Amino acid sequence: MANEIDKFDEKNNFLDKFESLRPDLFFPVEWSDEDKQKAVDLVRPQKMRTSMFSSIPMRCESTKCIFASTCPLLQQNLAPHGKSCPIEMSMVSQFTAEYMEQLDVSPENLVEVSMVRDLVDQEVQYLRKTKLLAKEHFIQENIIGIDKDRKSNFQKRTTSCS
Repeated sequence: MANEIDKFDEKNNFLDKFESLRPDLFFPVEWSDEDKQKAVDLVRPQKMRTSMFSSIPMRCESTKCIFASTCPLLQQNLAPHGKSCPIEMSMVSQFTAEYMEQLDVSPENLVEVSMVRDLVDQEVQYLRKTKLLAKEHFIQENIIGIDKDRKSNFQKRTTSCS
């Protein structure tokens, strides 16, 4: 029993020391106090928890996007070039809310929230792959020879998307 209490105390001491680390200790010395305070506000734990999900949506590249031909925002001149893709942002929001509800995940449980983030990331990546595969042509005609009348002979073959 005493061993369990020692482990608990060690863990709490570690966490207390870790939480006492000031983020401003890691900022460049040339930053002003105002810059440091802005940065401290940006990296607060409650902001970090929601920002875990902000890296999932891809950045809009408007006409250079691989999905430009099917993007409804680009077709209406509403593509937010350089910003997160609103379509993927809404998918992230929807998947997150549904996973958190269906799996009964508490927003305070960082481990479970992190696992939901990974699931949402996989869902979005899966949808991207599906869209890319839908654009591919899997049948390719190749000339394999020319007959005596100088007509090409074609061979059809299935190709992979790799």
